[in-house]
Amino acid sequence: MESKGADASARAAQVAAVLDAACALRRAHDSNVGWSDDELLEGAQALVGEGNERLQRGDARGALQKYEECRAFGQAMRDRKRAMAVEGAAVGNLGDAYRRLGQYKKAIEHHTMALAISREIGDREGEGNHLGNLGNAYDSLGQYKKAIEHHTMALAICRKIGDREGEGNHLGNLGSAYDSLGQYKKAIEHHTMALAISRKIGDRQGEGGTLGGLGNAYDSLGQYKKAIEHHTMALAISREIGDKQGEGSDLGNLGIAYFRLGQYEKAIEHHTMALAISREIGDKQVEGNALGNLGGAYLSLGQYEKAIEHYTMALKISREIGDRQGEGNGLGGLGIAYFRLGQYEKAIEHHTMALDICRKIGHRQGEGGTLGGLGNAYHSLGQYKKAIEHHTMALDINREIGDRRVEGSALTNLGTAYLSLGQYEKALERLAAATAVFDALWAGLRTDHDRITFGDTIGFTLTPRLLQRVHARLAQPEAALEVAERARSRAFELLLAQQRVQRGADAAAAPPPTLPAAVDVAALRGLAGRQRVALVIFSQVQDTALLAWVVRGDAPVAFHELAVPAQGGASPLTQLVEQTRQTIGAIEAERGDGRTAAPDESYIRAALARCYKLLIAPLGLSAGEPLLIIPDRDLFALPFAALLDSDGKHLIERHSLRIAPSAGTLIELEQRAADRGAPPPRPPALVVGDPDFSGWTTKGGGHLSQLPGARAETSVVQGLLNTFKAKLRLDDEATKEAMMQLLPTSDVIHLATHGAPDGLYFAGESEVEATLSMAEVQGLDLRARLVVLSACDSFKAPKGEGGSELSTDGVVGITRAFVAAGALTLVSSLWKVSDDATRELMRRFYTAWVAGGDVAAALREAMVGMIEEGRWSVREWGAFVVYGMA
Repeated sequence: MESKGADASARAAQVAAVLDAACALRRAHDSNVGWSDDELLEGAQALVGEGNERLQRGDARGALQKYEECRAFGQAMRDRKRAMAVEGAAVGNLGDAYRRLGQYKKAIEHHTMALAISREIGDREGEGNHLGNLGNAYDSLGQYKKAIEHHTMALAICRKIGDREGEGNHLGNLGSAYDSLGQYKKAIEHHTMALAISRKIGDRQGEGGTLGGLGNAYDSLGQYKKAIEHHTMALAISREIGDKQGEGSDLGNLGIAYFRLGQYEKAIEHHTMALAISREIGDKQVEGNALGNLGGAYLSLGQYEKAIEHYTMALKISREIGDRQGEGNGLGGLGIAYFRLGQYEKAIEHHTMALDICRKIGHRQGEGGTLGGLGNAYHSLGQYKKAIEHHTMALDINREIGDRRVEGSALTNLGTAYLSLGQYEKALERLAAATAVFDALWAGLRTDHDRITFGDTIGFTLTPRLLQRVHARLAQPEAALEVAERARSRAFELLLAQQRVQRGADAAAAPPPTLPAAVDVAALRGLAGRQRVALVIFSQVQDTALLAWVVRGDAPVAFHELAVPAQGGASPLTQLVEQTRQTIGAIEAERGDGRTAAPDESYIRAALARCYKLLIAPLGLSAGEPLLIIPDRDLFALPFAALLDSDGKHLIERHSLRIAPSAGTLIELEQRAADRGAPPPRPPALVVGDPDFSGWTTKGGGHLSQLPGARAETSVVQGLLNTFKAKLRLDDEATKEAMMQLLPTSDVIHLATHGAPDGLYFAGESEVEATLSMAEVQGLDLRARLVVLSACDSFKAPKGEGGSELSTDGVVGITRAFVAAGALTLVSSLWKVSDDATRELMRRFYTAWVAGGDVAAALREAMVGMIEEGRWSVREWGAFVVYGMA
């Protein structure tokens, strides 16, 4: 009922607008009888000025009325050429107004008429303007190649007739179109040329607009600091010249830049200021845009009610001013918000209204997106055939307009629906096609921003997991394994990109990604045989479901589907891992100083036994065989060594253990080790402990605590490395600068210092000077056989992120950074361990390793020795893990 009322209101408003326009035309025609052409021209110019003023205020309907009256004045002129000139200008202005109203087909129709008139009367300046306006209309429709074609023709005309201002405008428009196409270097090139022209002719408003265009291009490149810098300069110019509309636009652009950075509160702050300005100057369209942007920010914060409130206000304004695209955007935003709230019927209602608008105004990109939203809502309601129908239409549109990313998403959505229907062959066909699309997109990415944005899409996360499920249903476990390994390898490339961006690295300078070499089952068997291990590979494909493979060098691949019972709330696997860590006391240790009282032993044993029963017992492992485990997601935080079998034995007592981020990583490490050959007779070692943290403060204004226990630990380690040329760095000698010099030349590296996913901390005069980021580690050329991190909080979220205690990206990121830099093996802890226990474990570990054992065997000997001694708890011996080579 609400929808019908809104439609009736809109129809009534349209009828009223038509009647008003007709009356205005009659009044203009009646009143100008007997006027001279000069008088008519003067009147037409006044009407254009009035129309422009209304358009600037966001009153596009009022502008339409004035432009139609202007057109009537032109038609009343006796001089045909002058009449056509006035009519051409009026028709072009009508096109602008229709574009502002989101009526792009009408805009193109009017600009095309205006272009024909300009060509007929030989008005080259007008011809250039109308070509540019057509370019803008095509740009609004997402037809960027057509937009570029028209802007290029307009640019050529402006250069020929010496119209420098027009030349700058068209260069800027070309920059925006290239930005939309993802051709960011071309975008910056054109905006830079436009900026030079604006500055040369003193066009301050053009200069501000071009700076905004450059800001948008840098935003697209992921160079957020540069984006904010340019938008800030544009904002300063707009305020200096009193351009309130430009000021509102610049604030909105800054809000979008902060939104892209995930700084939603700052985005809200800037969009709120843009909203206030739009209301001050009466620009209803900008007001609607600001409200819509606020809705998007609140949506990302999970504040769905606030998002709905702002989308509703934006929708009301769009309907008031006749902005059809804005109306469609508002309805689509509401559809997404209701979908997130689980109100699928309301989501369908709003997406359906948005779809109707997109079809009427010819907005194919919006139509495809809305069909996808409808498909998702029908899928959530269990109406899979309807979901398939809508996703198929979305797929056809996205292929037609060339939107490859959304094409891949549509194929994934279709695969999901066919999987839900049990039509596995059809699901496989769609998901394989989606994978091909996403592979091609990944190969074409050139910036870290694009890689991270891609990492948020279903192509990166969901498609591989769905494909594994389908292969499992079709009894193709080896194909599922190859999909899992490929997805895992690409995820590590994403982590590297995230680390660079977190530290403000120049995303454009980052090397282009390469698709990981396919690791097939034969390569996995070869790896297992050479390493003399059983590869145990996990992949989480649903909240309650894991796939597991055991790969040996001389046996068929063993495949298992594991179920993790749902517990309500968060992901059952996340809960399993967090509860186990909490029961051990790992989380308490992270919060305190590592000396809190140990939990009840019976609870610990029960938790560890439960994990063993769910994850290890079904695999049928042979006692004594070394294991190389490749976990997935939250399983990286699980202390596998401590898991307890039915005989009361810990897994480390039955097997030596190693962890790897992916099989591809191990193959890479094998090749690296072969290339290096044997170490020299007395290889160099670096031992670092208890850096002086007093010279700098954290963002919170405090100091990191000193590590007196690390000083004693490093003394023990240095003594055990007596066959190495060991260098010891303590206190103020343990600076980041010293590390950058010494790390690349060391064969063994032992770092007893604070660390977290965003970096390792040393002595220095400021946090930046003291923090060795993972991005900086990546950039080092390491030759190390072994890196030991004995005091890292690998599983805490990076500073400022908050959230869950568990952050598995930490250890994966640290491991990947050191591996990328050249290290062969890394030993790190899953939680803080007491000084005494760390020192004891390191003493036992280095004694065994220096005596000739491999790293995994040496760590196993140290752990088993502490277990057998009987006085050490799981929390004290179970934290350390070997990553990489043995």
